[in-house]
Amino acid sequence: MMIECLQRELGERKKSSLVLYMIEHPEITELEAIAQLQNKTDNIMQQLNWEVIRPTSVPSACKQIHFHMARTMNVFYRRTDGFSSPTEMAGMVKKVLFEVVS
Repeated sequence: MMIECLQRELGERKKSSLVLYMIEHPEITELEAIAQLQNKTDNIMQQLNWEVIRPTSVPSACKQIHFHMARTMNVFYRRTDGFSSPTEMAGMVKKVLFEVVS
């Protein structure tokens, strides 16, 4: 799915993070670029999680709002471009709201 998004964005001359990363690292393949960006995202989410639970002068509720937004964006963009694929995003929303967690 991400490869299809990359091809579409290249055709439309859009500069997504994947396109920019591949321009900066011309020696890697599309799949390697996707894997490296996902690894960076995972590391950043771990750091953000630590910042939320770490005691600071910022109220916990304020930190959690930003953390939850980052998690939401991560869900919608993890496997595909969830915003230009309405059926993909609708499927994720239905899973969250209506499917029973087992």
